[in-house]
Amino acid sequence: MVKKYMLNENLLPLIIGPEIEQDNSFQFIYKWLSENKSWFSEKLGEHGAVLLRGFSINSIDEFSSICKVFQSDLKDYKGGNSPRTLLERNVYTSTDYSNTREIIQHQELSYALDPPRYLFFYCDCPADIGGETPITDCRIFLRNLKSDIKEKFKKKKIKYIQNLPENNGFGRTWKETFETETQTEVEQALIHMDSRFYWKDDGTLHWEQVRPGISVHPQTKEEVWLNQADQWHISQFDEETQEAFALVFKDPNNYPLYSMWEDNTEFDVEDFYEIKRLFDQLCVKNPWKKGDVLILDNLLVSHGRMPFEGDRKIFVAMG
Repeated sequence: MVKKYMLNENLLPLIIGPEIEQDNSFQFIYKWLSENKSWFSEKLGEHGAVLLRGFSINSIDEFSSICKVFQSDLKDYKGGNSPRTLLERNVYTSTDYSNTREIIQHQELSYALDPPRYLFFYCDCPADIGGETPITDCRIFLRNLKSDIKEKFKKKKIKYIQNLPENNGFGRTWKETFETETQTEVEQALIHMDSRFYWKDDGTLHWEQVRPGISVHPQTKEEVWLNQADQWHISQFDEETQEAFALVFKDPNNYPLYSMWEDNTEFDVEDFYEIKRLFDQLCVKNPWKKGDVLILDNLLVSHGRMPFEGDRKIFVAMG
């Protein structure tokens, strides 16, 4: 039997590690997870996050095998907006975003029609300094969110806007985003995603998705915060970038990335400051150790990334 213990009083994450002098090999934890999958799934629904620590998980292949205990077919990242490199077998770098910037709390692909249920992170190499992946229980977040902000996100839907260039431009191209060279494949994917879109004369894809800000978890039936309205908004960039966007793109509908209410009204930016403050207050920051595997219920728990120094290698898969 493996040792189970909680990191802190918030019960996030549940940590599973080997007992003293117990076999900590990949073969052992793979077999144990396979035999205890129902128990593990129950605990993941309870805690929202489980960390496997202290086992000899030493490669992408072994990480992928752990993921497939719970999800036989890992999802690709087509339609995602984060800069990310495909490694193999639908395992990606967690992000290629600048190491000097914080990535604020969010749930992966929460703007998609069908967000991934599970996220799997693997630490191949922790950063020298920083680089934590802070996580927050979005049930607790929602219970502590100011009632007026919560009501806005319950009553109104969010419009996510992207303008993806064909080749060179700001941010990812539509070819990179959809992992294809043809507009026809992109259009088929967008129709499947229940999206609004059109092509501009220069080959740029204008793409809109309308999604709720608060959802109900399919298993626990609890209300959960599930959106990236703040992360997509121009207010999250520094003043220099905001000014450059306004100068170059003029209209927010032409920005590489933007968010607003479905009725085309703007968000109250003060709400985003309060959302960020609450996430910072509630999140748990657990420094990575080599070989760690962190499994999240993506609908229950948000994640982010702290700035870092050194050679950080964190890989991610989705189910």
